[in-house]
Amino acid sequence: TMSKNWWFAAAAAVALLLAAIWVSQLPPKSKEIQSGIASKEIVLEDQSIVTLNENSRIKYIPETFAEEGIAREVSFSGEAYFEVAHNPEKPFIVTTNDVKVEVLGTKFLVRTFVDKPTEVLVTEGKVKVTYLKNGESYILTAREQLSTDKEETLQVSPSDMNKLYWKTGIIEFPGTPLD
Repeated sequence: TMSKNWWFAAAAAVALLLAAIWVSQLPPKSKEIQSGIASKEIVLEDQSIVTLNENSRIKYIPETFAEEGIAREVSFSGEAYFEVAHNPEKPFIVTTNDVKVEVLGTKFLVRTFVDKPTEVLVTEGKVKVTYLKNGESYILTAREQLSTDKEETLQVSPSDMNKLYWKTGIIEFPGTPLD
């Protein structure tokens, strides 16, 4: 009976070892956050702050924000303001259905809804926006915005800061006399 117990213990140890190896090979779990009918502020693992406007959704893998040498990537739909923690070793990438925004550390708005042009508006720093349909890319700096159009081209213009009203509560009236 002692030899039967030994074989049983050895088989159990091998089974546990195989289970541990299998679990360690599973892909990391992604996290999805939706805002519902109100805006929602989220602090990511790298201390970047994302403010989702209503009816918006972000999805990412939290473990990748801590691993060295791996980009911080999120997929996104809706409207959100990003305040990205500076880390040149780990680029921050936001992917929508039609653009990819690459950042090192900045503040910017992304608005992407089905059947509407995607917009990226930079308030601080700079971002690289790549149009996924044709690979075209632009570097946007502070107070510039980019939007896609039906002809599948990117339009760059001075930013309309009033698009951030839902976040800032401020409306600008440039060139309008106050009298």
